[in-house]
Amino acid sequence: MTEGLLAISGSVAGQRIVVTGCSSGIGRAVAELLVAEGGEVVGVDVNEPDYDVSDFYKCNLSDPVAIGMVVEQFQGQLHGLCNAAGLPTTRPVDAIMAVNLFGLRELTERLLPRLADGASVVNVASCAGTGWPAHLDVIENLLACSTMAEGLEATAALDLDPVEAYFLGKEAVTVYTMALATQHRDRQVRVNAVSPGAVYTPILDDFYATMDAVRLAELRSFAGGREGYPGEIAAPIVFLLGRAASWVNGVNLIVDGGAETAVTLGQMAERR
Repeated sequence: MTEGLLAISGSVAGQRIVVTGCSSGIGRAVAELLVAEGGEVVGVDVNEPDYDVSDFYKCNLSDPVAIGMVVEQFQGQLHGLCNAAGLPTTRPVDAIMAVNLFGLRELTERLLPRLADGASVVNVASCAGTGWPAHLDVIENLLACSTMAEGLEATAALDLDPVEAYFLGKEAVTVYTMALATQHRDRQVRVNAVSPGAVYTPILDDFYATMDAVRLAELRSFAGGREGYPGEIAAPIVFLLGRAASWVNGVNLIVDGGAETAVTLGQMAERR
């Protein structure tokens, strides 16, 4: 049977895809790779990109009104969404949760009716979100909040510090991805997540300034002695956005050089 075979090269050619956080880091790498592969990028960011995209919309993803206005302005048929925008652990708790979780959800929910049949959504989660099973009750309560304001009120009641908020937000994105993946299969719309480890982006220093440096050094060692490059995260994201991944849905793909596997194996060894 050959009808299911699709070449990876050209898998996004002619596809019009929204990319948040397109001006730097992983979002920029995704946008540039999409363009290189023949796709069209509709960029969304608080800062204008210094390279060409098909369309660009300036938007603060912590503002649901602004998100709604931007979605109304999108032109043409849309074939995908990459939610790459995010704030680091040096920002206030409410800002982290507003952008990393509730803004991501607001944009996604508003955009889903605009996406063509067979479209793809990829959420950039994080290896910081792999602990979601231990906090599922809290995450479900947050995701049950119908508005960003309600979600931020529920977050405030948890009394988190910024690092805890970052972890919980990424855990919730992972759970949200899996839940959403089951809801739109009637139109063959797929929803997946990519969870990077530490990556050489403008916010890497923020993580080292606020997180356990010893732990980060250990993870870097497990990953082969370095952090990842944005292009190494962009490549699997673009694959998941493309037609070649048409049978991949509800996956959280960890891209961290093998660090998480090394941690898991070490934990297994300790239990023996």
